[in-house]
Amino acid sequence: MHLGITWVLSAVFVVLCSSSGYAQVDPPPQSDLTHALPDTIVRESSAITAFGTSILERNAIDMLPHADGSVTDLLRVLPGIQYGESERSSLTGGEILPAEISISGGRVYENSFLLDGLGNNSLLNPTESLPNGVSNIMGHSQELFIDSSLLESITVHRSNISARYSDFSGGVVEMQTRNPAKEFKGKLSYKTTRSEWTSFHVEREDREDFNNSDTPSRQPDFRKHYSNVSLDIPMGEKMGILLAYSQAYSKIPLLLLGTTENQHRKSENLLVKYLFEPDSETEVSATFLWNPYAGQYFLRGTRNSQYTLEGGGISFNTSLKRQFNWGALESILGWRESENNRRAPDNYYTWSNNVEATDWGVGYNKRYSFEGGYGDVDTTQESYTFSNHLSFEPFEFFGIKNSIASGLSWERSVAEYKRYADMNSTTWEPSENVVCAASDPFCIPGQQVALRNVVSEQDRASAEISSIELYVEDSITLGRVTVRPGLHVGYNDLMKNTDYAARSLILYDIFADGSTVLSAGVNRYYGKTFLTYALYEERKKRQTYTRSVGEDGTPSVWKDETRKALGEHFTQLDTPYVDEWSVGLEQELFGGILTVVYIERNGEDQFARSRIDTEDDKFYELNNNGESEHKELTASWERHWLKHYLHLNVTWQDSYSSNEDYNTTLEKDDLNEEVCHDGKIVSKLSLPRSDYNREWRANFVYNVKLPQGFSFTNVTSFRSGYAGIDRTSERCFLDESLFVYKKTSYPSSTTFDWKLAWEYDFAHAGKMALSAEVYNVFNRKLYTGNTGEYEMGRQLWVGVDYTF
Repeated sequence: MHLGITWVLSAVFVVLCSSSGYAQVDPPPQSDLTHALPDTIVRESSAITAFGTSILERNAIDMLPHADGSVTDLLRVLPGIQYGESERSSLTGGEILPAEISISGGRVYENSFLLDGLGNNSLLNPTESLPNGVSNIMGHSQELFIDSSLLESITVHRSNISARYSDFSGGVVEMQTRNPAKEFKGKLSYKTTRSEWTSFHVEREDREDFNNSDTPSRQPDFRKHYSNVSLDIPMGEKMGILLAYSQAYSKIPLLLLGTTENQHRKSENLLVKYLFEPDSETEVSATFLWNPYAGQYFLRGTRNSQYTLEGGGISFNTSLKRQFNWGALESILGWRESENNRRAPDNYYTWSNNVEATDWGVGYNKRYSFEGGYGDVDTTQESYTFSNHLSFEPFEFFGIKNSIASGLSWERSVAEYKRYADMNSTTWEPSENVVCAASDPFCIPGQQVALRNVVSEQDRASAEISSIELYVEDSITLGRVTVRPGLHVGYNDLMKNTDYAARSLILYDIFADGSTVLSAGVNRYYGKTFLTYALYEERKKRQTYTRSVGEDGTPSVWKDETRKALGEHFTQLDTPYVDEWSVGLEQELFGGILTVVYIERNGEDQFARSRIDTEDDKFYELNNNGESEHKELTASWERHWLKHYLHLNVTWQDSYSSNEDYNTTLEKDDLNEEVCHDGKIVSKLSLPRSDYNREWRANFVYNVKLPQGFSFTNVTSFRSGYAGIDRTSERCFLDESLFVYKKTSYPSSTTFDWKLAWEYDFAHAGKMALSAEVYNVFNRKLYTGNTGEYEMGRQLWVGVDYTF
C-alpha cells in the first residue's frame, strides 16, 4: 500500500506540472556558497535540493569549537538533532566517548553511521551504558570512534533520505576521510583542559560527596589532553599517502577505600590512506584505520578491583571510482573488526568485615568487605562488506530528463562472546566454629564460610547475520518539477524478512531559477537488526548455589538455585520501520538561504522485550511491541559575506515513544495501560518521551575573520524548558487502581561557546595557530533535566597547531 501511494503521488505531480506548459530546466543547482566560499558550514540542499541534509565541510570543522575531536559533538550546531540530558553533565567532565544523538526522533541506536561509505554501527549491545556489568560489557552505537581531524566532511541526512541508504529509522551520518594533499605538508596539534579550568555546578548538599567521590559517576578532578599529527606525502603527480595519528586522553583521580587511585580513558586513531589517480576519470584508494579505546576503572569500595574496558577496533577498505561516458561507478570492499572487552580479576568476593583478616570494609559497608572483579570477557564483531553503486549520465526520454542511480550491497557480520575462565561471585558469613573440608576453597576454618556462590562459567557463543540490499532511484525532471522516486529492497538471514522501502521526493522550482523551491516527500525507513539476543541466547546461564552451616560447624552440600536466573532468547520478528512524510521550502532571502522543513514520523514494530516464565525456565526475548511518533519543524538560514559567516536554525519537536530502548520490558497489555496525569486519565503511551525531547532548540553561529590573523567563532545554543514525567506512589482520585504520574519542570537554558584563534605565518617555516575555546562562557547554572544534576559550568580549553 505504502509503495503504491508513493508512486501514485509522484506520477500525479509530474502530470499536473507538465500540463502547465513550463519550459524544461535542469534541477535546481547547489548554491554558489558551497563551491565559492571556503567557510560555509551548513548547506541544506543537494543537487536536487534534498531538504533535510546538512553538511559540515573541513573548514567548518576547524572553525567550530569542538574540544576533543568527537564527531557527534560537532553536530550540535545542526537542526533536528537532540542530545541526552546528561551529555554535558557537570558530574562527568573527564569522559571522552562520543556523545549519543537522536536524529529526527529516532533512538540513539537507530541512526546509520557511515565511514567512507561503509557501516560503522555496533550490532552487539549499543544500549549497555554501565561499565560494571557482570556479563554484559559497556557498548556504544558506533563501532569506531573516528577523530574529526581525519575527516574531509560530515553529512547528516535527517529526512527525505535517498534509497541508497538503509538500516536506520533515525538519521544517517556520513563521514568521509580526507585524501592526501597534492603537496608535501604536515601538522602538529595539541589541546588540553583540566578541572582547575572548569566550574562545577553541584547541589550544595551534594558537594562533599562530589569532592570526595569514589565513583566515576562523579568526577571532581580530571586532566584531558588531545593531540594529533599528520603527514601528507605525494608520490609523484598521481599518487599520495596520508599518515595521521590522534589521541584523546584523560586522567580521573578518585578515592578507593580512602586512598586516591587514577582512572584513565584513552582513544587513539591511526589512519593510513593511499590514493592513486592514474587519469582524470579514475580514483583508487586504500584506507587503514586503527582505533583502540581503553577505559581503566575500579569497582566502588572494592579492593584489588581494577579493570579495563576496551572498545574501538580496526578497519581496512579499498574503493574504486571510475567515470565513463555513460556514467560513474563506485565500488567499495571493506573489512572491519570491533570489540567490547573487559580485563578484570577472575573472582569477586563479598567477605564478612566482622573478621579481622577482611575488615577493610568497616566504615564503607555495614556487613561486608568487597574484593576482586568479574573476570575477562570479550565480545567482538567482524564484518565483511562489498558495495557497488552506479549513476548514469542524464538522458531525455520524450522530453523528460532522467538521472538513474542504482546499487547492490552485501555484508556479513559475525559476533562472538568469550569468557575465558570460571568466575565465582561468593558471599561469605562469619563462623568461628566452621569446620572446612580440605578440598573446599570457599571455607576458612574458624573464620568465615561462603554460603552463596554465583558461577559464570567459562563460555563461548557466536551469532552471525548476512544481508543483501538493492536499490534503484531516478531523478526525473520535467519543466519546473523534479521527482525522485526510489525503492530499496533488503533481506537478512537472521530475521529472514524481505523489506521493501519506497522513497519519494518531489521538488517544484516556482520561478525556474532555484530561488524558491517547494518540496514534498513520502518515505519508509527500515531499521537494523541486532545480534544481541541471538548472541546472548547461546551463552551459559549463571549458576547459583547456596548452602548453610550445620550445628556441628560443617557446611551442607551446595543447593542449585539456577532456576531463578533470567536468560535471553532470540526470536524472529518483523523489521522495525518508520513512515515519514514531509513538506519543505527553500528560499533565497536577504542574501542567504532560508530552509523550512516539516516532517512527521510514525514508528511501528519497534523492538522491546517480554519476560517469559515457564515451569522449566524464565527469560527475556525481543518483541515488536514498540511504537513511536515524532513531529518536527525546522527552519535554518545562513549567509556568508566578506569575512563574516552567519547561521541560524530553530527546531520544534514533539516526540512520543513507548520505550527508550530494546531492553525495556513492554508487553501487549502495557500498550493499553492507563495512568493519571494532570488530573486526567490518559494512555501511558501518550506521555512525552523521557529523554532527547526538548521541545525547542535554536542555534546561532557567527564567525568572523579579524585583522592580524585573528578569528572568532560564537555558538549560542538555546534549549526550551524540560518536563520530566515520573511515576509517584500516589493513587489517582478518579480511579484508585491507577498511579499518578507527575510533571517535574526544568527551566530553559542558553549557552555561549566561544573560540578565539590567532594564526601567524612564518613564511617559509610554516604556520602556527593558538586557540582558546571557552564553553558556557557566562558560567550559567543550567539544569540537565535529571533531578539534582546540572550542566558543566565555564570550561577553558587551550591549544596550539603548527603546520609546515
